[in-house]
Amino acid sequence: MLIGSKRKQRPHYTVVDAGAALFTRRPLAAVPDSIDVHCLAGLIKAWFRELPSGVLDGLSPEKVLSCDDEEKYVELVKQLMEAGLLNWAVDLMADVVEEEESNKMNAMNIAMVFAPNMTRMSDPLTALVHAVQVMNLLQTLIVKTLREREETAVMNLLQTLIVKTLRKREETASSSYPFDGPTDEEFACHSLQEMDSSCEGPMSDYDNSLYSNSSRDDNEYEDEDEV
Repeated sequence: MLIGSKRKQRPHYTVVDAGAALFTRRPLAAVPDSIDVHCLAGLIKAWFRELPSGVLDGLSPEKVLSCDDEEKYVELVKQLMEAGLLNWAVDLMADVVEEEESNKMNAMNIAMVFAPNMTRMSDPLTALVHAVQVMNLLQTLIVKTLREREETAVMNLLQTLIVKTLRKREETASSSYPFDGPTDEEFACHSLQEMDSSCEGPMSDYDNSLYSNSSRDDNEYEDEDEV
């Protein structure tokens, strides 16, 4: 019996249904720790299959087939009414791919697993062909999500390094400011001290000339008074 088969999944349906109500009160208790991860993956796929309509049923096979790059896929999924649910599923798949070293699931593998559960088609042959197109769409969105996560992580790291560098410079500047120059208050105080000392020190030639002229004028006034 394959791991994750319907027989092994069946006992967990009740657990998951009960957990849906419990999730609103205790999110971490929604999924029991004892549940097998393969059964959990099967339950997630079964949940998508049991939706009233496929998540990607709003996209015709022709529209999906016409897309040949990431930008077109992104613009296409914006037309979906269930875009939020698709984004949740893609984020979940990206989480799985991030653990590829341990679970051996890359973007293509998990897109292949989920693609048949994203649409509803009565004709098996048409469904098979469309599943390949959906797989390409999912793989593209997963790779895009992983790239954006990596870019965000790099930006956060750069911001952290910049903040640390600026703080280190501020700390260095605050601890060594006497060598970098006096503060405004110290400069003002030093200037006043220089002014006081200059008044008490010897006079310059210019000051001597002014003093001599002033003294000569005073003597002339005194002579005139005596006359």
